[in-house]
Amino acid sequence: MDSTFKKIHLLGLAPSAIALQLSLLQERYGECEFHIYKNIQVTKSPDFRINSEAYRINIHPVGIFPEFDDHPSDLLLFGVPDPKAKEIVLNYFNQSEGCKQNNYHTFIHSGAYVSLEVELDHGIFVEPEVVISTQTTIEFGVNIKRGVLVGHHNHVGKFCEINPGVILSGNVTVGEKTVIGSGSVVRDGVSIGANTVIGMGSNVLSDIPAGSVAYGNPCRVVKTNKRSDKL
Repeated sequence: MDSTFKKIHLLGLAPSAIALQLSLLQERYGECEFHIYKNIQVTKSPDFRINSEAYRINIHPVGIFPEFDDHPSDLLLFGVPDPKAKEIVLNYFNQSEGCKQNNYHTFIHSGAYVSLEVELDHGIFVEPEVVISTQTTIEFGVNIKRGVLVGHHNHVGKFCEINPGVILSGNVTVGEKTVIGSGSVVRDGVSIGANTVIGMGSNVLSDIPAGSVAYGNPCRVVKTNKRSDKL
């Protein structure tokens, strides 16, 4: 465990997601001071049900920006998991406060395994029991949730959300802003296009085009992802 006291800035507020993040960050770093900055009016607070008194949390209103100076003990992370929300938050705090992509911290839980031959960008969040194999590239702002297995020579694009228990076999490509549902398995060599949603429990045996909603065993496109037009 890193014993250095951390001041952690989270940009954007998704109440349930932040509760999970704060728990994992405190496990990894010990005592932390959390500062949460809103980009829109959100009335809910982090969804804590147990040990809420253990967290030193400051929630700042819209228009208040982080006092962030790239000090080694200061960490900047997303407080939202959704690809579209992350892009909105990135643009908002970039324009208002000059927070660039390379200011964002990549968090890897101590219970995850990441090969030394993996290329990781900034702003990535890796939860416990994740395995990322050799020669894989993970781009900016990707969220890899608990129990995900990422094979060798994969490429995961910007802002993707890979949900619990997903298996990406070898030489898989996942386009940016794609969400892969819990428990899905993607076959070797498959390419999933950008702005796509793969439903939970899917068995992806062949390429899926960009801007699709697809699910099933085998996984098939069922409709266009209309939300992708607004990303």
